[in-house]
Amino acid sequence: MKAELIKLALSLLGDEKTRKKLLIAVLSVIVGLLGMMCLPFIVLHSMDKIGVPEISTSAVDQTQFLTNIDTEKTAELEVTGQTIANAMSVIGLQEQTIKSQLIYLSFFEDKEISDFFNMLDFFLVRMTEL
Repeated sequence: MKAELIKLALSLLGDEKTRKKLLIAVLSVIVGLLGMMCLPFIVLHSMDKIGVPEISTSAVDQTQFLTNIDTEKTAELEVTGQTIANAMSVIGLQEQTIKSQLIYLSFFEDKEISDFFNMLDFFLVRMTEL
């Protein structure tokens, strides 16, 4: 068995074309493995440079939305929005107010607002982890 392996190695390394192809294949595998090992570090390093995006509210036009709903619903939305804004101020996350109002309108509008306030605790826990 040992002799056969030595004979195979000599035949592969004896021919210059085969030696170059073998060297290219081995180096390609090594470079690929090194790249895959470095990739998580590169991704994590680049994620450090990503900041919290700033949301411009100047592009949001509420007038068209408010003209298409009745006055009772408008008053209810204003009260709910202000309640959410106050709750976000209490927990110290005023910059997340618009996001939380949109989440409420998207997912919690037909539920009790207390269910939504339970979700605000998630905001607080998640923001303190960052």
